[in-house]
Amino acid sequence: MRVFIAILLLLLVLLQFKLWLGEGGFREVGRLEQRVNAQTEENLALQQRNNELHAEVEDPREMNWD
Repeated sequence: MRVFIAILLLLLVLLQFKLWLGEGGFREVGRLEQRVNAQTEENLALQQRNNELHAEVEDPREMNWD
């Protein structure tokens, strides 16, 4: 019975290790969330720039030619 409990505890420790530190664990999820947030901010800035360029193309009279 003690061997069975020891094996179960060992499995629990291994699963916890994978959950916290392994591939697909909490640390990796946190890093990926940071990358997604940074990419979202960059996409918003690029979308704003695209909108400005589109407005210039659609109405060239507003451009300052001096």
